[in-house]
Amino acid sequence: METLKKMLFKLMSQTLSTKEFETWLYTDDYIKSQLLENEMIFELVSINLRSKHAFKELEKFCFNHFDQEECLVQIVKYNCEVYLDTKTDEATENFIRNICCFHDWNNDYSLISQIYYLADDWDLVLDGYTDKQQVKNELYSYAEIFLERLQKLDAEESIQLLRNGIEFKKVIPEPPKTDVIETKSKGWFQFWK
Repeated sequence: METLKKMLFKLMSQTLSTKEFETWLYTDDYIKSQLLENEMIFELVSINLRSKHAFKELEKFCFNHFDQEECLVQIVKYNCEVYLDTKTDEATENFIRNICCFHDWNNDYSLISQIYYLADDWDLVLDGYTDKQQVKNELYSYAEIFLERLQKLDAEESIQLLRNGIEFKKVIPEPPKTDVIETKSKGWFQFWK
């Protein structure tokens, strides 16, 4: 059952595709052996994984049968791991999108909200208003700190991490040095003389 939970959490994190999940689901020996004996597994196998609504149905299934907060922590974890491995612009966008889709103003999950706010910074990059490398460094720093802290926590403490978020310093580059150009200018009032 732990493998099923892990695979569902990976699917929810979108680090595992629906097709990969489907292949695993229909070839796993445990699933095959429990299909007729376990209602939950029968319900899972009954979901049409090829429909356009499959992900939403699987999300509903996952949150009905497993702890949503535990799932959210794992979603952030899997996405941090993938991001740290690749660090491309595409990985940055996936990291943000995969986590922010679970942002809900009605829930008080500071961890998800922090990534949501970093997504605002990434939008500024896409619009050309801020430095891409700076935002990528912030995300990288965030992912490293989160994974480092998560390793030291048990299940309940990781839920607290989800609720409270993490403290990290934003990476602020030093401003470029500019040469001061001295000019002689007359005050505006001297033009009329």
